[in-house]
Amino acid sequence: VEGITPDIIVNPHAIPSRMTIGQLIECIMGKVAAHMGKEGDATPFTDVDNISRALHKCGYQMRGFETMYNGHTGRRLTAMIFLGPTYYQRLKHMVDDKI
Repeated sequence: VEGITPDIIVNPHAIPSRMTIGQLIECIMGKVAAHMGKEGDATPFTDVDNISRALHKCGYQMRGFETMYNGHTGRRLTAMIFLGPTYYQRLKHMVDDKI
């Protein structure tokens, strides 16, 4: 147990409807790159199976699932939780600046 608290929780229904599969690839590659201390390629044409094998070599589950625990009760959650670093940036162009 590493004691990681997620900053953002994404509804899994958002992935197919918004077609953001790249976010999942970025999460897996980010986890591998952070563990190995190297840069990674998370472009849409990256072979996910190669990333999954590298993730498994780092000691993680092949598809990025991790065991999480309820912070209040300490009980293990029964759902498969996909966890990984995601990088967000704020756009310079804001609506208030344009009005």
